[in-house]
Amino acid sequence: LSFALTYCSKDMIQPVLQARCLLETQILYEQINKILNEDKESNLPSSRESPFSARAAIKQTQQILSSTKRTTSAVLSTMTDTKWWQSAVSYLKHPQHHRDVNVTVGKDNHNAGFKKQGCHPYYAGIIEDCYEDVRAADYWGVTTDRRSDAESILSTNLLRTAKLEDMLTQGTQQQPAIEALMDLAKQTMTRDTTLGLAYLMAVPKGYNVDSCFEDFPSTDISLQVAVYFYSLQIYSIIQPYTPPHVYALYRQSPSKIIGRVLDYVASSSELDWPEEVKILVKKLQMYQEMLEDFSQACTLQRLGKGVDVIRFAEDCEYKRETIFGLAMSLDDEVYNISLSLAKRYDLALWEVYMCHLEYLFSDSGLSTEDLQTRVSKLDILPGLKERSSEFTERMMTHIYPTLAGTDLRGMAYFFSLLETVQDKILCGLSPSDHTALLKKLKPACPGVDYKKLMDKETSPLDVLRPCLTASNINTLAKLSSQIPDKDGSFLQPSSLYSSWAGQVFWGRDGTKKSPPENMAAWVHRYEAIGEWIQKLRPEDLLELIDSIVFTSTSREKLDVPCRAEITKRALKFSRQSSTGKKKKQDNSGKVSWEDCSNELQSRLSHLMSLTSDTVQSFAQASDPTFSAYAEKYDLSKGDIQVVEFLLVQMILDGQAVELVEDILQGAPPSSLRTRKVVQHAVSLIVTALRGEDVMKGVRASKSWLEVLQMVVENVRIHQDNGGDLVQAEDVMSLLRSFCSDASFEVPPRLDVLKVLEGSFDLSDTDRTLLTLYRTDALVSSTWSDIKVSEENIISEESRLELFHNILRKCSSKDHFLTLCRILILWPPFSSTFSSDPDKNPWVKSFTAILTSQGEHGGEVVNIVLRDECSEFPLDIKCTEHMFEVLLQHNQPVSAIKIILKSSYDTLLDKSLDILPNLTKDTDDDDLLKLILKNKLSSRVVSMPVFSHLIAYILNCQGQPNCPEYASPSEVASQLYKTGAAAEAGSLLLQARSSHSLLQTFNSALTSASHWFKKA
Repeated sequence: LSFALTYCSKDMIQPVLQARCLLETQILYEQINKILNEDKESNLPSSRESPFSARAAIKQTQQILSSTKRTTSAVLSTMTDTKWWQSAVSYLKHPQHHRDVNVTVGKDNHNAGFKKQGCHPYYAGIIEDCYEDVRAADYWGVTTDRRSDAESILSTNLLRTAKLEDMLTQGTQQQPAIEALMDLAKQTMTRDTTLGLAYLMAVPKGYNVDSCFEDFPSTDISLQVAVYFYSLQIYSIIQPYTPPHVYALYRQSPSKIIGRVLDYVASSSELDWPEEVKILVKKLQMYQEMLEDFSQACTLQRLGKGVDVIRFAEDCEYKRETIFGLAMSLDDEVYNISLSLAKRYDLALWEVYMCHLEYLFSDSGLSTEDLQTRVSKLDILPGLKERSSEFTERMMTHIYPTLAGTDLRGMAYFFSLLETVQDKILCGLSPSDHTALLKKLKPACPGVDYKKLMDKETSPLDVLRPCLTASNINTLAKLSSQIPDKDGSFLQPSSLYSSWAGQVFWGRDGTKKSPPENMAAWVHRYEAIGEWIQKLRPEDLLELIDSIVFTSTSREKLDVPCRAEITKRALKFSRQSSTGKKKKQDNSGKVSWEDCSNELQSRLSHLMSLTSDTVQSFAQASDPTFSAYAEKYDLSKGDIQVVEFLLVQMILDGQAVELVEDILQGAPPSSLRTRKVVQHAVSLIVTALRGEDVMKGVRASKSWLEVLQMVVENVRIHQDNGGDLVQAEDVMSLLRSFCSDASFEVPPRLDVLKVLEGSFDLSDTDRTLLTLYRTDALVSSTWSDIKVSEENIISEESRLELFHNILRKCSSKDHFLTLCRILILWPPFSSTFSSDPDKNPWVKSFTAILTSQGEHGGEVVNIVLRDECSEFPLDIKCTEHMFEVLLQHNQPVSAIKIILKSSYDTLLDKSLDILPNLTKDTDDDDLLKLILKNKLSSRVVSMPVFSHLIAYILNCQGQPNCPEYASPSEVASQLYKTGAAAEAGSLLLQARSSHSLLQTFNSALTSASHWFKKA
């Protein structure tokens, strides 16, 4: 056709040209259909067959050359099949059919990362640092790799087919080619950027092409292409061209076009833009910002700071953190870049300054002088102080915690930066107050930890104490009024003098003094610190005496008379100070001299009590528990609360009540009594049983219930021995409220009542409570819908009503066992109910068991009587009734066992009357045991059960838990006495392991006569 087109006459040019286009369309259809059949064979319902064949194509070509309008329309109708177009386009849309962009087809695509501009090799000489698409010039590769490039071929063919159809139909039928254009742009952009842009420019306006750029990594080339594309789009709308003139827009350099568009956007009002331009401008600005971000990120990358360029361009939070991170550097270039970046991205310079200052203090490693020099050089303080409150907060929350408390120079500079702040920022002091105090502390006490000194959780006196020396004590005493105390006030010179005096007394003042050799020397050392004692306030004098007299060291090095003598001298000084000029000087303290004298007198009386026999025995005991009691009592200083706490702990440890009384008898007079101590201990136990927090420091060596048991038992023993220091009611009155508290769980209350029941005689009210809790525990564990109250068990009638209510709900063995346990823990019923089989609860329970459990009912009844009941619950009349009921239910063995369990002799004959008739179930161990227990072996000699009885006796022989009534000698004796000598002898022969050949009747008689005569 191409040949014919060259040489045909003028009138045939159009038919031949039309025929060639149509044939090309048919060929394209074949190729597209082949790709769809190959790649979608498993997904499509069926592959469409081409309506063309080679022979048909030749024939149709001949027809076209002599074409009619009807023939052309028929061919085109085949090509414009809507379903066929949809299947082809959907193939491009589905991601599963697309290859990875990084997987190259044919020749490797080394520009998959889009780091260079791709171009045809023809233009490589005029584009700097480009990527040559060598595949475009490799014609051999194009022909041999077409099968592997099916997706690209499909898109190209679809685009060509659409354009041919548009031409053949003269625009009356247009097929969608957008997906093909988009797919070709994505595949081509990295290899030939210009061609890729051309595909995108061919996409109809209004279609979102962002997906194309989103598929490429964010690089300088990909972002510049996006900016250029949207600039072209905007420019073409603002200044459209008129065909057929060549559009001058494409002759300008991309940078010039982008610059003009950006100038237009910056200089014009958004209100003047067409709606489509507004959309494009937003996208242009987005990619322009991303490009600028990328450029900045590349600059950062060149710094070698490990910045992720792509993430910096895309992640705003990462960008912000990166800029602040760059501010944390001593390199001026890096710091200046952080400032420029902050300006570029509208970040507050204040934040950059603050990050740099935080870095200088925390991680820069600069000395205070160098740090000060750099801050002055950068001149960042004026900018920081513009936001004074935020500056102060950041300084205190971010920088202050990183400072070393012993770096007084650094601390002083820190507070000097805040001197313009007038607020009290720390411990009630302003920054200027801190600066002044630090300047004075540094020469006097260079090793002090200033942060601990200002810590509200730490006593400033404890911080200063290790730093006190003879040379700085007076200086620090003068400064003390500027040092805040934990209670919100300020230190007093007296407090420092008291602490220093104690250190001098114990030889901790840094001088090498030999320790005193006797008690008189210790008293002399106390007199030696009189210079400091003269400067003390009353409360500080007490503090000093406590540090000298009432410490573990003083107990170790000073005897009680020496400690008492020192206390007496302090008491004398206090009384002298309570009058005259000193009293007027020191009347501002928390403690008056009169109060101080009273406290010292109390301490002196306490020291005298240490000589009591009880305390001395504690101190000399080898048991560490008692020696600890002695130490705690000694160091209590006679404080009534501390002593009470100690005595309460002794009670909780299980110590005798009399021991507590002995200590109180030797102690100074007080309102404390043994009864009060015991009740306090019980109150703590109740608190713990409720699950609440007990007093701090209280310990329990066992569980709290076991501790209660110890306390209750000690009170009982004390009461049984005739003691009257504490009575059972003193304890029970405290526990009764806990036991009757319905808001608390039943099991703990029941446990407490059991403890009281085991040691004390319970009142009727307490017994009722105990019965209530036990009943409720059993009922709630089996029948959650039944609620038991005190009204249900307070009388015999109410208990009987509850019994019937429960009985109606019993349906299983476990139910009946629980019901029987409830009857066991209840008080026995009166004769009105217990003597009448029709009213007796036990009879009703057993009868219900027989009815419910069938052939196993008798065994359940006997299990209850054997395992649950400590005493037989039925009288003779009810027992005889149950015997008859069991026989009626055809359970004779169970009937016999219930009589044998009852031990009613008048009923034994009834059971023995039916025993000879039994031939099965007579080997029941429980039955055999009951026969032996009731000594009925001689009466069953002629019965079938006797053989089983002998076997049971022999089997029990030699077992450690074998009862006496089951021993062969005991049973043989019973048999012999009732005339069954042969049976008795046979039993003894078997028990003594005689050979079976010797166990004849005569030998049995002989053996029985021999053994019993011998006995």
